[in-house]
Amino acid sequence: MLEACDDALALKRLVRLMAEKHKMHATFMAKPYEEHAGSGMHIHISMQNNRGENVLSDAEGEDSPLLKRCSLG
Repeated sequence: MLEACDDALALKRLVRLMAEKHKMHATFMAKPYEEHAGSGMHIHISMQNNRGENVLSDAEGEDSPLLKRCSLG
């Protein structure tokens, strides 16, 4: 999972560098211009324990303590 996050950041850096090289500007803001469609770049993460159970939410769909700790960094 960390490798995928690292790859996403590396891709964003590369896109920005290539845009600069061609005297352009690249942004990853969700919707920088009101008159144009936006971008929904985001990542979905799921984690299961060795029994195949979701460890990020409980049976009722509530956030687990682990998810809360992960989201705080």
